Amino acid sequence: MVLKLNLKNASFLFTGDITSAAEAEILNSEADISANVIKIPHRGSKYSSSKAFIAAVSPSLAVISCGKNNVYGFPNGETADTLNEFEIPYLTTNTRGAVIITPEKDKLKVETSLSE
Repeated sequence: MVLKLNLKNASFLFTGDITSAAEAEILNSEADISANVIKIPHRGSKYSSSKAFIAAVSPSLAVISCGKNNVYGFPNGETADTLNEFEIPYLTTNTRGAVIITPEKDKLKVETSLSE
C-alpha cells in the first residue's frame, strides 16, 4: 500500500514495503507523488528507492524505518548514497527511535525519541 497525505502546509508519502518494480509502476501511472516527506520503502533495502522514484518525490526529508542491529543491515548503503546524491537529509529509526514530524507554517518540526 502506498499512501499520500496532503495537508495544508506539507505532504507525506508513505510507501510501505514496495520494491523498485512497484516504484516503476507508480512512475508509469503518472500519479503525483511529489511530497515534502517520504517514508523510504522496504526499510531502506537495496531493492527500492530508485533514483527515478526519489527524484519524482523530490522530498525535503526522508525517514527510514528499520530495527536496531537488524540482520539485514538496513538501511542499505546504496539507499543512503541515493539520498545523499539528491541532498535529502534522512533520519533512521534504528538510531533516532520514533520520528514525529509536525507541519508548521513554513517548516517541518521534527522530533525524535532518541538523540543521536
